[in-house]
Amino acid sequence: MTLRLPGLSRAIPFARYAPRRKPFSWQGWDPARVRSAADLPPYLILGPLDHSSFAQSDGSWSARWQGVDHDTHLDVAWQPQSTRWSVRQTWRGEQGGFALFDTKVPLDRVIMQGLYTQFPRRWDAAAKSQFESRYQLTVIEQPAEAYSFCGMPDGAFRSIVVPIAAGAIESSQRWIQDVIDEEPLSYPVAADVRPADDGSCFVFITLPFAGLAQFLGFMRNRFGAVRFQIDPPLPAKSRPIVIPAGLEAKLALEGTAS
Repeated sequence: MTLRLPGLSRAIPFARYAPRRKPFSWQGWDPARVRSAADLPPYLILGPLDHSSFAQSDGSWSARWQGVDHDTHLDVAWQPQSTRWSVRQTWRGEQGGFALFDTKVPLDRVIMQGLYTQFPRRWDAAAKSQFESRYQLTVIEQPAEAYSFCGMPDGAFRSIVVPIAAGAIESSQRWIQDVIDEEPLSYPVAADVRPADDGSCFVFITLPFAGLAQFLGFMRNRFGAVRFQIDPPLPAKSRPIVIPAGLEAKLALEGTAS
């Protein structure tokens, strides 16, 4: 059975969350002037800065930004002797590529151009395999020809699309606000409801890819919109879809009911 989203109306925002972070500006930031972890971005792509990881030697420095998932991190090394940036990223043990750039290139450009012109395919494949085997949902991978919706400092974004009844908008809003108020999230979350032309509604919960696994766990535990495969089956039309953020207007979204 094929599941398709009907035509959607304009999004109605009903929940927003932005974590408190130490102010940081890329404008004027000079890696040569870094003397401690306090001089580095507090959050970068996959998670907050691990201050204990900062190391400095012979004018070079390195640091790690640690994600909420096991074996998830971004590693950056500034090596002026070899005039080279070295940046590597790992998500749940899966390598997401590495970038080697001249130190004349700003770090934010190194990350965007070297790692995120297109989203790492290995991560998409791993996410699809892991999440679909664990939960009753469908993961749509980033099309090979599509640019990744990515920004600094939070990286690539995904949307969890949840079908709901029109009468459940208020309860959905309360649940999402409860998660935001109660859980110590290190990443931003934006939730919108989008009425469809057939009278149904969809909640779009948009957040960084780095927080996707954690937030899906919160949804299963608190809302029941996401269920384990061993739970009672959800009807096909009620199953969530995980999509690259912004892709809903370009793709025919399909999922196969089990």
